[in-house]
Amino acid sequence: MHLKAIGETASVYRGRVRIAREITFGPENAVRPLVTPAGELILKGSLRYQACDDRKCYVPETVPLEWRFHFEGLDRERVPTSLQRKP
Repeated sequence: MHLKAIGETASVYRGRVRIAREITFGPENAVRPLVTPAGELILKGSLRYQACDDRKCYVPETVPLEWRFHFEGLDRERVPTSLQRKP
């Protein structure tokens, strides 16, 4: 897109965007204190972006994001003998 006001050409994208991010929570003893009484682990962040059209670029915006995960501790019971892997 050519921006006449500043005499520059900028790359643009039209359509939907999907953002994927890998998350690692860490060991259970570090995560457990962050779990709510309802059993949720809440991860908060933000996304900063700037939208433009064929005439101007708008002021950059920051949108708050929040993900909620149901936390279950590790199952520490021994697997029944009938299901154990045999050498």
